[in-house]
Amino acid sequence: MAEKSANQHIYRVDKYVVPAAARDEIAARLNALMAVLRTQEGLVSAVCLEQVSGPGEFNILTYAEWESQAHIDRANAAVGAHLQETKFDPQETFTRLGVRADLGVYMETGAKTDSTQAVDMGQFNTPSQDTP
Repeated sequence: MAEKSANQHIYRVDKYVVPAAARDEIAARLNALMAVLRTQEGLVSAVCLEQVSGPGEFNILTYAEWESQAHIDRANAAVGAHLQETKFDPQETFTRLGVRADLGVYMETGAKTDSTQAVDMGQFNTPSQDTP
């Protein structure tokens, strides 16, 4: 069987612990951001998912697959404009609602990459907010 070669796509996977009382507001905000991303060149796939069964604390996840970092860089401007237009400050909103986020950028295992190259996460780079 021929081995599948790994692609060079970049995957943004963000996981959220969202309290039930915050679910509607966070889902609406994330879905609006996903709608902005879906208009951007270089986006291969994007989805906002909600966990419906199974163990684990993360109950909402967003996933975006990009052709390249250059495409992400251009999309970051659109995300920044959306955040400004809608007056959405992710850090303030997450703190106010008690949302914790685990944000990350991934590449397919086996993908050839320069490990010294940092991947810019852009405007929606909100650090994990753990409560003591």
